[in-house]
Amino acid sequence: KCRFHASRLNPGGLFCCFGFQLLQCYPNPVSANINLEFASSQSEQLVFNLVNTLGQTVRHSRFLLPQGSTTQSIPVHDLPAGAYWLHLAAEHSLLTKQVFIQR
Repeated sequence: KCRFHASRLNPGGLFCCFGFQLLQCYPNPVSANINLEFASSQSEQLVFNLVNTLGQTVRHSRFLLPQGSTTQSIPVHDLPAGAYWLHLAAEHSLLTKQVFIQR
């Protein structure tokens, strides 16, 4: 049920986009909060969008990803069950992951 699309795949098997790596996105399926674990070689601004199957953005936020490791939680408890696309964008990169919300 997990599919990743990334700008490149490092030899260690972690999905990464230039300066940052998405180490984990859990749980999937999710019912309350999506937890995103990152590692970053530099501090950078990330834009987060959660898009439903109709192409509508249902969550949008920006956050500063610090250098090193960090976890960001995104609440989804109020969204309907179904398939969604998680888009993470930095200055020169985009990472997309499919997530499933269950009730």
